[in-house]
Parts: sequence; C-alpha cells; structure tokens
Amino acid sequence: METKEAGVLFSDISDSTGLYKRHGDELAKEGITRCIGVMRRIVGQHGGRVIDQIGDEIMCTFPKLSRMAAAARELCCATNMMRLGEPPEFLRVRTGFHYGPVMFEDGKIFGDVVHTAKRMVDMAKPLQVISTEDIIQPITAKSDFFSRFVDTMMIKGSHEEVTVYELLWEQEDLTISYSGHITSESSTKAEALRIRVNGEEQVFMPENAVVTFGRTTTCDIPVRHPGVSRLHGQIEYRKGHFYLVDQSTNGTFLKTSGQDLIQIRRDELRLRGEGQISFTAKLDPKVPVMEYEVILEE
Repeated sequence: METKEAGVLFSDISDSTGLYKRHGDELAKEGITRCIGVMRRIVGQHGGRVIDQIGDEIMCTFPKLSRMAAAARELCCATNMMRLGEPPEFLRVRTGFHYGPVMFEDGKIFGDVVHTAKRMVDMAKPLQVISTEDIIQPITAKSDFFSRFVDTMMIKGSHEEVTVYELLWEQEDLTISYSGHITSESSTKAEALRIRVNGEEQVFMPENAVVTFGRTTTCDIPVRHPGVSRLHGQIEYRKGHFYLVDQSTNGTFLKTSGQDLIQIRRDELRLRGEGQISFTAKLDPKVPVMEYEVILEE
C-alpha cells in the first residue's frame, strides 16, 4: 500500500431519482450517461483520474490541489448548460473535495481524506463546491477563486469542529472583502419578517427561529389548498437573515420586485426585501399566496 499527498473529489448529479420520475427511464438514463461522460472528460483534462463510479456519482483523485479546484469549477459550469426533457430541465451537479495523505492499493483509495471529501459532497447543494477552510484558503490566496463561509460542523469519527467553505464558480450579488473571501453586499441583519396570507398578517421575530407553513392546521402559517403539501416548508432565521426552505413535493415559487420567478424544490433561498411566496408557477386566484416583507435593523 502506497501513501502520498493527493486530492480526492466526489461529484454527483443532483436529484437523479427525480429525473427518472419526471422524464422516464430511457430519457433520464440517456441524459445522466451523457452528463457523466462530460464529467469524466473534465476530470481527465485537469490531470485527474476517475477511481470509481457509483450510480450518478464519480470519485476522483488529483495530484495537485489547484488543478482539482479548476476541475470542480468547470464541472459546475459545463454540466449546468446541459438540459433534459421538455420543458427542459437543467442538470446540476454538487461537488465536495479534500486534500492530504491518501492510501492507494490495487486501484482503490483509503483514508481520512476520502472520508472527509465524501462528507463534503453529501452536505453540498446543487451547483455547490464544498471543502474545509484549510483546503479552500490556499486556493483563494493564489488564484482568481473566491469563497464564502458555509457552516461549522463535526465530521463523524472526529472530536473537533471543522469550518466549511463554498468555492464560488459564478458571480453573484456579493462583494469581495479585503481577506480575499466573498462577503454579503449588505451586512444589515433582519429584525423581523412580516407575512400576509388569506387576509391575515403575522410578524415573526428572530427568536421564533423556525416558522412552518403548509396545509395542516398545526403549521404556524396554515395554507389551505390541495396543491400545498401538509408540511410544505419552513422559514428559518440563521446568522441574521431569514431563509425560505422548501420541503414539498411540487416545490415553492418566490417572486421579488424586478426579479424573475424562482422555483425552489428541496432547497433554500434567503429572503430579501419584499415579495410573494406562491405554490404554482403562474399566479392563480384560487391558490393562496404568502406576501412577505423583511424588516431590517435601523
């Protein structure tokens, strides 16, 4: 068994099970196979090697951290341009990686680096590239990459918390801080959240922490309609902001002033300014709409 410094990267196609359900076995398999082929080619172009493929997930090794980061960014860019079905649905991958001493034996890899990289991809969301702070910092310090803080977490088998960062691959409404990382355009914290639905208004404060909405009367915000799931989703207050979290079958739709309608399915999005949270792609007077307003601290 040989041990050497290497990068380990996991990347998988988000919600592949849903693709089969929405587009049928034949079309979904064709699209996923095509996407995996693109992922393999990108890994090879950046000097990496695919060690294993399990369903829609690939496990790769890279000799250099910088080349692994470049491959991770291109994986998001390239696959995000691929579409499947009609109406077309974008294919999206999520990626996690780590770097350090890796054990190689008979074409297989072992060790803590492999375990940590796998933990990173498991916590990543679609179109996210995730790693630990000690791996992300050298990348952002010597290249045109930028990152942002995600969370602190415990990794199974370890007794210490690790700080997790996202390696950004596209420009967002963010500004660069002097540390070389990305910070939010506005650091003003939310003071309260005003929700209006069915002619009733409620104001939620940060201490509420989690506000549920859905079809059942036990939800904090009951939304009575057959198209709304029993527990459709929730609004969480974290680190000074309110986040819309979808937990439904059909997804949730968010419309803010001057912005296109955004669908969220099994994902989350920060609430900004004021707008509407709806449950259909087109506004239907028969379906209730939650109007919201984020109240900022003065």
